[in-house]
Amino acid sequence: MEKGNREGNLKSPVLKSKNRPATVSADLYTADSYQNWILSHSFEWCSIDQPSNDTIYFRSEFGDMEIRFYDENIVEISIFRKKDTQLRYYLHFELKKESHAKEMFNDMLEALYSLHQETTLHILLSCTSGATTSFLASKLNQLAKKNQLDWHFSAVPYLQLIESADQADLILIAPQIGYLKKKIECALPGKLVFQIPTPLFSGFDASGTIDYIRHLFEEEKKREKHLQHNLESPKEKESYIEFLGPALLISVILDSEQLNITLRYYENGKKVEEAKAVFAILKRKYLWQEISYMLRNGRKPEWIVLAIPGIVDDESLVTMKKMNMDHFNLAEEIERRYSARCLVVNNVNACALGCSHWQPDLKTMTLISFPYGCTGPGVGTVIDGKILSGRRGLAGECKFYMNRMQFSNSLDKLSRAEEGHYEMLIATILPLISFIDPDIIYMRTPLIQDMKELAARLTNYIAEEYIPKLVYLNNPLDEVFLGLGILISSRK
Repeated sequence: MEKGNREGNLKSPVLKSKNRPATVSADLYTADSYQNWILSHSFEWCSIDQPSNDTIYFRSEFGDMEIRFYDENIVEISIFRKKDTQLRYYLHFELKKESHAKEMFNDMLEALYSLHQETTLHILLSCTSGATTSFLASKLNQLAKKNQLDWHFSAVPYLQLIESADQADLILIAPQIGYLKKKIECALPGKLVFQIPTPLFSGFDASGTIDYIRHLFEEEKKREKHLQHNLESPKEKESYIEFLGPALLISVILDSEQLNITLRYYENGKKVEEAKAVFAILKRKYLWQEISYMLRNGRKPEWIVLAIPGIVDDESLVTMKKMNMDHFNLAEEIERRYSARCLVVNNVNACALGCSHWQPDLKTMTLISFPYGCTGPGVGTVIDGKILSGRRGLAGECKFYMNRMQFSNSLDKLSRAEEGHYEMLIATILPLISFIDPDIIYMRTPLIQDMKELAARLTNYIAEEYIPKLVYLNNPLDEVFLGLGILISSRK
């Protein structure tokens, strides 16, 4: 779909507004003007509703878009997928320029329409062998068809659950493997995982299970709304860093479906505000928008520091195909736009530096990050308090040799299976021990959480005495920001 023009009527014949919105003066763009412009749209595929002065809804068969207006000209746009009520995309911005506000609306409108490809609700059931859940899945499919529900149920044995979960919107596990729920949730971040209540499962109660699923989605929508309006994270680990003056620290994380940005504004080394955003696609303008939002009310940081995926060399030249950057000087662009000193660092390296803060007595430490579905781990190493980035920022980019290794299956298949992760991690750890011999290795590996089992498998290739301490790292976001703070401190 093509992007909308400055008047906001999308060029796509599907999204084109029936009514051409009136233009508004760009000299002073107010919330009232923006609301009037939004309400002047009309589409065949969705309805538009304004239940209150500060809220507008776009409702369709496949998703809803909620636009809220707050004090200080803050606008918030959220998109919920209809089939499971999941919050798919979220952004907020300060209403300043007319063209920017309209562009954000058009982008989110396209994101809303893209959900028409995601109407079928895929629910994956699992038990020890898959036999019992297969029978229940068959009954559920019959009932869904009878009730004209666009729901599809399937079932797999537990050992095939991880590799089968890609398209699942909801995972329901049998009571007999309920003790594995937490492990599954950690292995599949972002997936909804619940245990089927024992009475429903034992009685093969398809009707009760359908009602239970509806209840789950209602509760999940309430939870998403609560998180959306309470963006402060739980009390993070102590991350006070003695950098001088105000600073904006940013973490950018990519996954297969969306872009997640977390921003924290610090004064005197302490966090004073945090904001998060979730986007459908990756565009640099979204980064500028979020930075501008955090710098509203005249904030003037001395530093803007980013942790970002991709290759980042010592001159902050970033290479990341998904963001259309090839040796792009991101730091220079940020300094030009915001008149602040800027540093850009690979996000795994930033996290490794943050982890090193907790072990100051160790000379060498390494972090391995291997999310579900990635075709190779990322590695960050810190030696004597310094990031080992290499001559051109390639240190730790395992993807350049992974596809030359002789594995038991394709990298894509291995990246979606627990045994595949063991295989690829061993192929990553052995060279690290041979060439760097770290004192400790932090493991950001959701599919592999049993460090004793990983160490035991390593002993098939190297003596136990040479295996460093392996520590599982659950949520590394605080370590990323801690690493960014350390980088600022080192520049003083």
